[in-house]
Amino acid sequence: MKNLFTYFILIIFIATFCVRQDDSNEIMIVDNPHYETLDSLIHVYDEKYEPTGFAIGILEDGNLIYAKGFGSRNIFTKAPISINSVFHMASISKSFVSVAIMQLVEKNKLELDRPIVSYLPYFKLDDERYKKITVRHIISHKSGIPDVEDEEDYDWENPQYDSLAAERFVRSLSNRKLLFNPGEKRRYSNLAYDILADLILKVTGLAFETYMEENIFKPVEMNNTTFLKKKVTQELATSPHIFDTRNLNNMVSSIYPYNRSHAASSTLHSNILDMVKYSLATLNNGYYKGYQILDSLTYEKIWSEGLGWSSGKFKGHKIVISSGNDIGFNSYFIVLPEDSLTVIAMSNCEHFPCSDVSMNIVNVLLGLKPDEVKPPVSQIFKKTLLEKGIGEAIKQFVYLKENEEIRYKFDWDNLWYFGWRAIQQGNNDLAIEIFKMWLNLFPNGDYSYYTLGKAYMQKGEKELAIQNFDKFLEDNPHNIRARQYLKKLEMANNK
Repeated sequence: MKNLFTYFILIIFIATFCVRQDDSNEIMIVDNPHYETLDSLIHVYDEKYEPTGFAIGILEDGNLIYAKGFGSRNIFTKAPISINSVFHMASISKSFVSVAIMQLVEKNKLELDRPIVSYLPYFKLDDERYKKITVRHIISHKSGIPDVEDEEDYDWENPQYDSLAAERFVRSLSNRKLLFNPGEKRRYSNLAYDILADLILKVTGLAFETYMEENIFKPVEMNNTTFLKKKVTQELATSPHIFDTRNLNNMVSSIYPYNRSHAASSTLHSNILDMVKYSLATLNNGYYKGYQILDSLTYEKIWSEGLGWSSGKFKGHKIVISSGNDIGFNSYFIVLPEDSLTVIAMSNCEHFPCSDVSMNIVNVLLGLKPDEVKPPVSQIFKKTLLEKGIGEAIKQFVYLKENEEIRYKFDWDNLWYFGWRAIQQGNNDLAIEIFKMWLNLFPNGDYSYYTLGKAYMQKGEKELAIQNFDKFLEDNPHNIRARQYLKKLEMANNK
């Protein structure tokens, strides 16, 4: 009877959902006392961060109470973002993959504690401990397999599109070493998750993307959701936007973050409407219009063990989170299962704080006072850099950090990405100054030695590049790319 009632409610929801859409990109299923507060709050983030575009969807008690697009799909075409616009969702992919894996566990086609090599006999690492890595280790980020060492490891500039890309990727891992014993601790790894695309193919006989479409997207009527970029409707597609470190504004990235080798970790594409449908299934014990994609007890297992999701407490409320960030995109997906709330945020501008706006929305929905939206220091840094140069920008940044930290939002990730984009755009002097400042502020930030080494290498300052890569390798001895750079530099020095 309960499922019949739920089915009836969902039919009403979908009917209303389809007819109450207008040119403002808003859909209101029910009136909500928080609407004006939410809308005002979201607009403040829009004004202070000046993103190219983003979209927000909010569900409360099974009702869509807010859905809206802001800004442009592309900074040149000015095509507006709507709730139908499709975004690259990056690592939110993993939360879907964990559902797929657990579907196969429910069907007795997979065992969580069975070694990966028993399914993929060609899987091999340069470390005998790899034979102990299980399916559970991978989906809980406890495999010991290292993460990507550099954004270049994704090889976005040379994407693979064929169905054999997943197996080739698994075979390419043979020179990798484990960071720790499988199961010993948790450490995030995109590389480990990418193995799961090939695992699903071999267990089901279906390409990973086909399996996801047939067993999750179609049953939940996620008609514009796919792991295959070629299936994204171009009239709905959004372009990735990054920092232009020379003109100091947003620019369309020349690189799109897609490579079928990294499907399981990163290539989900979706929109607000589809994610709302998925949220309904997630909050309704896996059911959508009478079809159950996963048992409710399995969801509990996923959340309690952190299988593709992060879980914890937020001001006394149970919360599970999936988030994503790749070149030019970021996204955030929050579920409060006991409060029947979900918030979905997606942006085609990598510096927009989807996480902050999503958590602040949760504050409002829980009847709490929203956090003050402070001016982001990254925006102040860019403005001073444009008007007065790097020296004054750094001087101001350090002053604000030491004297007025409480007044500003120190969005460290955005500042770091600004330096990283400077390296990618050949703006090496700027990158060097940013990461030197970073090391002064965070002396134990060992990855900054890697970025400094790379900037010095590109600038042709070999000795300084070698010094920084050496320093980085003291704490990261198995980092393959840093060793390759160091070897190349040392050979050049010996000529």
